[in-house]
Amino acid sequence: MEPHAIGARSQGTVEGKVGSAAVRFSLKTYVNPWLLTVALVLGLALLTRLYDLGSFPYFPEASPWLGAKGNYAGLFIDEAVYAQIANSFPSVLSAYQPPLQIAAVKASLLLFGNDALASRLPSALASSLTAVLVFLAAKELFNSKAAALVAGLYYVAMVPALIYGRMLFLENFAGLFVAATILSIAKFENGAGLRWLYLAAFASAIAALGKINGLFVPAFFTLWALSRQERREKLLPLLVAWIPALAGLFGLLALSGSLQGLLSQWNLGFVGRELSFQYLAIQSMPSGNVLVAGGYFKLEFWFLYGYACLAALLVLGSRAGRLLVEVLLSFLIVMLSVWGLGSYYPIMIYPVIALAAGGGSRFIAKLGTPGALAFFTGFYVPLVATYVASSSLPTFAVDYSLFFLKASLFAFPFLAWLVIGTISSGVQRSRVPFAPIILVSFFVLLVLGTTVLYPQYFLGRAP
Repeated sequence: MEPHAIGARSQGTVEGKVGSAAVRFSLKTYVNPWLLTVALVLGLALLTRLYDLGSFPYFPEASPWLGAKGNYAGLFIDEAVYAQIANSFPSVLSAYQPPLQIAAVKASLLLFGNDALASRLPSALASSLTAVLVFLAAKELFNSKAAALVAGLYYVAMVPALIYGRMLFLENFAGLFVAATILSIAKFENGAGLRWLYLAAFASAIAALGKINGLFVPAFFTLWALSRQERREKLLPLLVAWIPALAGLFGLLALSGSLQGLLSQWNLGFVGRELSFQYLAIQSMPSGNVLVAGGYFKLEFWFLYGYACLAALLVLGSRAGRLLVEVLLSFLIVMLSVWGLGSYYPIMIYPVIALAAGGGSRFIAKLGTPGALAFFTGFYVPLVATYVASSSLPTFAVDYSLFFLKASLFAFPFLAWLVIGTISSGVQRSRVPFAPIILVSFFVLLVLGTTVLYPQYFLGRAP
């Protein structure tokens, strides 16, 4: 009987293994890690965009915040203008902007009430969806899940995208379709089929219907289509990209009643602000006024790091880097040729900045010692100086505690490098690279220092 008993135990063991394998297969079938990652990015985006949406950011009426009055108190004054237009839609149509986001705001106001939260909700949702599209586009552009996650989280955490993504600015809808255009082009170039070419054309057309200066997106699509092979198959998609935009322009012309009136609405007759490049590199209030406190300019490190990553991609001859540069240059050419460069306009290229950061960070992290020192000098040191100076603004004085903090922050990456190097060499005799430690230190300070670097939003005081 003993052999029979052993056989029975063996059978039970085999059945247990089979059952365990079945459970693992079931989990693998129904819990897709890729979908979970997409859900994570979307969840974080929604959390950061929707939390306390009706109260943050809050804009008092006093200068320099330029808050609205009456029913729109707490909104920025330009947000209130769009909310008023939405309230009058469609009985009163705007002869200045296409109605895409205006109609969405109108629907939100009808569903949730005439308040700040409902006014901002379409922008917040668009910004959240943009984070997901950035995540998916990065996977297609760089063929890397790590790059996709970095790009998606970068867009979620990037403070300018966070603040402006919670405000009623029409650029948020345009930015959503910029990301959709890039994703569709990347899918098409990766051989996903002709339908993605038409989706790219359609998305570029919708971007122009979200905000009038979104016309740079069909302009970019045209540049891309004519600079690649197989131009003939792109002729019909080009019509798809431009016909809705041109129809919208003629519709606005009909509403305005005269071409001169329409051009005046678009500020096409104004000159003198075309070279507003500070909005691409320096922090600015939503009003467009560059923040100056005692002559101290704050760099926008979220932008600058993205540019550095984009430069790295170009140096390495990345196809994705070339595509992102074409988007950025199309944006600059159209803006500076027609409207000038306003403080809100970069909202439309936030996806480009995040995508560049996602693809280029791995190359920044692999820099040798000279490159790491260059990054330390060009990014980390100015960030520390800005952080400490922002802690003392608007006054300047001898403050030994802040000076000690600055010296400690400067030394921290070197100390971390020595400590980690000592521990690792004692374990496996490996050399610890300096660049990743500098990179992590940079982002830790950038994220943890948000309330200090952006006090006008998070601390409720003037910088």
